Amino acid sequence: MASVVPASSSTKETTNYARLCRVLVDVGTCALRDCFDAICKPPTLQTVLAANQPTLQNLRKRRIINVTQWGKLFPAIPSSVSSKNFDITLLTILLRNICGLVPPVTGWDVLPASTDISREADIARIKHLRNTVYAHAESASVDAATFNKLWREIRDTLERLGGVTFKVAIDNLEVCCMDPDMELHYKELLLQWKNDENNIKDELKDIGVDIKVIGIDIKEISTDIKTLTKRFDDLVASNGSSARETGDGLELMGKLDTSSVCREKFHENELLSSFCTQCKVCICDKCKQTRHNQHNTVSIHQAAEQHKVDIEEIVEEMKREIAVYEEQMKRIDESLRRGRQRIAAARNEAMTSVEELMRLLQEHEKAVITNLDEIEGKAQREHAMQREHFQISMNQLQTHVDWFKDILRRKKSVEILQSHALIGQCRGVLNAEKKNIYKPSHVRYEMNKVLVEDVRRVVSSMGQIVVSSTDPLQSLAEGTGLKIGEVGREAKITLTTKDCDGNQCYDENDRIDVTVQTPSSKGLSYMIKPDKNGEYSVSYTPDCVGQHEVLIAVNDEPLNGSPWSVYVTRHNYKYSFSIGLHAREQGQFYRPINIAIDNKSGNVAVADENRVQIYSLEGTYLRDVAKNGLITPTSVAFTKSSELIVVSSSNLIFCFDQSYRFVKTMALTNKELNSPRRLTIAGDGRLVVCDWGDHTVKVLSSDGSQLLLTIRESANSLPRHAVCHQKMIFVSCYLAGIVKVFSEKDGVFLYSIGVSNLSTPVGLEVDRFDNLVVCDCDNARLQIFTLDGKFLNTVKGRHDGLSEPYSIAVSSASQLFVTDYSKHCVHVFQ
Repeated sequence: MASVVPASSSTKETTNYARLCRVLVDVGTCALRDCFDAICKPPTLQTVLAANQPTLQNLRKRRIINVTQWGKLFPAIPSSVSSKNFDITLLTILLRNICGLVPPVTGWDVLPASTDISREADIARIKHLRNTVYAHAESASVDAATFNKLWREIRDTLERLGGVTFKVAIDNLEVCCMDPDMELHYKELLLQWKNDENNIKDELKDIGVDIKVIGIDIKEISTDIKTLTKRFDDLVASNGSSARETGDGLELMGKLDTSSVCREKFHENELLSSFCTQCKVCICDKCKQTRHNQHNTVSIHQAAEQHKVDIEEIVEEMKREIAVYEEQMKRIDESLRRGRQRIAAARNEAMTSVEELMRLLQEHEKAVITNLDEIEGKAQREHAMQREHFQISMNQLQTHVDWFKDILRRKKSVEILQSHALIGQCRGVLNAEKKNIYKPSHVRYEMNKVLVEDVRRVVSSMGQIVVSSTDPLQSLAEGTGLKIGEVGREAKITLTTKDCDGNQCYDENDRIDVTVQTPSSKGLSYMIKPDKNGEYSVSYTPDCVGQHEVLIAVNDEPLNGSPWSVYVTRHNYKYSFSIGLHAREQGQFYRPINIAIDNKSGNVAVADENRVQIYSLEGTYLRDVAKNGLITPTSVAFTKSSELIVVSSSNLIFCFDQSYRFVKTMALTNKELNSPRRLTIAGDGRLVVCDWGDHTVKVLSSDGSQLLLTIRESANSLPRHAVCHQKMIFVSCYLAGIVKVFSEKDGVFLYSIGVSNLSTPVGLEVDRFDNLVVCDCDNARLQIFTLDGKFLNTVKGRHDGLSEPYSIAVSSASQLFVTDYSKHCVHVFQ
């Protein structure tokens, strides 16, 4: 077979050959691709190939389509298939076999008549033009006359296939410059095209040879069968004549099934009638009376029926086992398919990552080269300008030199004297300011070695191949966190990773991705803890009501059932535990009246009739808070800096530091406060005080020195408790049986809450979910409202443990701490 050998230099003839190779490979491929796309539209290409897969599979078995081409027809990601990836050989195969084209009159493999200019004929003609050009491959050159003839035929054929736009492209290729490397490239491409087709022909020849060999074998087998048949017929004929000669006894023997006759000596003509259960053999009546007379026997029919049951059982068992093997084969086939998909995806991701890095490096290279080109261009322009200037000056001086030489040569005194004026002009030229000589710039590329090393380290660790035995499709997630949720309450999910056989497994390289989306599509944080046996504990805490979506993926592949829709309801408080008993001893309570929580330290302050006690959030008693004059505390509160403020029934307000040491007593005049009973602290540190002396709510500066706002209530309202939240002040009006809401700015009344849901409201607080929780004392319950007054639900009641809820505090963990006045304890709700 001819081969392309690169010439040491290009000639007109070798360039002619390279041009013919190029027009056939480049424009020929485009023309065939346009024909193919016109029949098999790109948007439907995947569907067309899938519908013709049996035909294509047959071509693959016949080795007309090779492995590489098959991968382009059916890539790992089916939607990525594109005719842009098909080479000219594959396009020709597809046009002939799946596009519904009728072969030319002379067939696909014979040069069509010159008068046949149909599309099919031109497709067949391209191959013959290729062969004609390739005939010159050994010399790799084509003379001008042959070139012009072939070029015209190729141009006419491709123009008919692709339209007039191809004529322009072909005409450009006829005159464009081709360097030796480009010539060699297109010669090799044409050689590869020819080799691909030759390989197909060789494969078909091999198949033909195999078919011939098989045909010979079949003929030989047929001859052997005929020989055996003849011999068998002769034997039958011979046996038939012998049987007729032996008489009636042998005729009876021929009628008997020899398999039903006893084989014992002297029992040859006895039929098998029984089955010995001890010896496990069939016997005749004589055997039963002699050798087996002491054995248990049953009729042969009865034994056969029993054995038939055994056979049917083993057959069914084997069928079940066959079904198991078939299922396992399907599973391993599916596992391989999915494994190949994952490998293809990983390969694509790796290639994309590397291509992105290469793109960035190429952009940097382009920017540097552009900058260097600009510097070089500027240097060339400056050099040209200076050289032109020097050339003009030199020409002027040379002209004067030649003129003075002529004067001196002629030796005429008058002429010599008359040139005096010209001498001054020449001196002017000589003394003119010299233009700066061009000084080349010293340009270099300074590599950032530190950055290059950093990039090298990043590239070496930018990605790695991770192999895991975990099968995402076998892995499963379960738990209430996939079904229903509650605002503020932890939702739990158990994820179990399994291998392809469904066995629980753990691989430290597994990547578990969890996404919890709120109704507003905001991502919710979550916790995941592996226990290294294949189980993962996943938890999240919803913070709003509505439909949430939970997505779980293992190694980038979603689990079966993902995403899950989870409806999150409002938070419902549940009883957790109680603190204290009825007593006046340390760690016990006597009519606890107020409570506050320092979320910074986690300490809880409880005021009862005798003192203020400090507890942990778990209910452990820590200490008492004492001070002379601190009689019957009525209210406790913590500042942002963990200072404790206590209001006593003596109308004094005491301040304690973080260690609960007394600091000071706030100096308040009678004009400011008459009978302060309840105190809370706003977010900005201001003091909100319920003054029972004049039935008002007063807002003071953080140090209590200034009265900022007074909200006056009627005598039958009696403000029991007040909290400031979202620029509003919520006030429980004990006698009126409602909660009133006022503007924080000017104290203007806004609206009422609980007109039909409250009886005797006392303590109140805004919880972590922006709900207003109110102690409805006489009804032994907590009533929960939205901030705009909508009733939500009730927490507990007298039958569930609450007796006389009096005040309330909220922890950072969303717990409710409620003092029970008549039960002398603190109840905690989660």
